[in-house]
Amino acid sequence: MLSPRHARLSFTTFVCACLLAAGTRGGVVRAQEAQAQTPAQSAETARGVALYKQGDFKAAVDSLKKASRQDAADADAWQYLALALKQTGDEKSAQRTMERAVYLRHARLSSFSVSNRPYSALSKEERAVFRAEQARRYAAALETVNAYLQFEPQDAAFWREQAESLNFYIAQAENPAQDDAIYAGDEVTARAVILSKPLPTYTEEARQHQISGRILVRLVLAPDETVQHVLVTRPLPYGLSERALEVARRIRFKPAMKDGRAVAQYVTIEYGFSIY
Repeated sequence: MLSPRHARLSFTTFVCACLLAAGTRGGVVRAQEAQAQTPAQSAETARGVALYKQGDFKAAVDSLKKASRQDAADADAWQYLALALKQTGDEKSAQRTMERAVYLRHARLSSFSVSNRPYSALSKEERAVFRAEQARRYAAALETVNAYLQFEPQDAAFWREQAESLNFYIAQAENPAQDDAIYAGDEVTARAVILSKPLPTYTEEARQHQISGRILVRLVLAPDETVQHVLVTRPLPYGLSERALEVARRIRFKPAMKDGRAVAQYVTIEYGFSIY
């Protein structure tokens, strides 16, 4: 990252027809793609998890540290390493490690590969594959968030809200009857139109740590013109995710229309933070 004096905040908002982030309804994850993006637990991670469950926490720490070095994006390794560290009494390291696991889990929420086919055109079997992958990823993220909340972190209020949103999206994925409750952009007669998009600002701590990157936020634009179920599917640390959530709640919009009535629509928002 570059570190000159001033920080610029770039902002891009889009209503995505296929809704890329967080496994949305505009497309389908094919079974092969879902499997390819959900790698099997590594042998070292599996060993560490088994040792943790057997109560051999010191050996679990050693094994899971090795697994996390082998694959820095292995959320399972980081999560169980945090749990093992906590059992050995290293609370400070455990909390930092669990925070890493939370961010890795949420990063996977925005990594779906989707086809160009609309959800309405999918077969019953294809919808089942898609929904199962949605539910699996949301449930894994929720498990990690709940584990992180046991440490009573300073940002607990933010993550409790994220847990509520995750529960909502899990219920949506597991209940096919919800198909007609909230729509993707390609399923409505007229998409929601965003009228006002407040910009988030840097936190001082994020500026000091020279944090740059993108935050993705999934939400529902309801027919009563309220923003609901805000979920950060690609977070950034040091309060930037909280800032993104705050401004996302204040979006003003004209609701989507379908068959002459206002309906709810899934939307993905992107916020870009750049220090230069």
